[in-house]
Amino acid sequence: MEVLGAKQLATAVGVTLVIAPLALWLSFFYLAKFSSIDLRRALPWLRVLRWVAWILATPFMFAAIVNDSYHHFFVYGCGLFSFSAGLSFSQNWLKKRLNLNSDNA
Repeated sequence: MEVLGAKQLATAVGVTLVIAPLALWLSFFYLAKFSSIDLRRALPWLRVLRWVAWILATPFMFAAIVNDSYHHFFVYGCGLFSFSAGLSFSQNWLKKRLNLNSDNA
């Protein structure tokens, strides 16, 4: 694979992972405003998705930091970490919107 194509792919994946939580948050906002769908069912899925993204990001970042030959994994790790952090905003907004203050929701 050529170097320029690999950098473009890594950039596209990284940007997509950063923007995806915002798009998900916007979709939750419109569903809460214009639909009668019960959004309580989305909270456990958001929590699982956050943990999966965080767990997948950890080996990418570790490999990129420990061994320089895997430096291209750093973008994927950062993208997954920011995806996980971005989902926390959606999760907290849903908890406030649904008046769920406990972490067990």
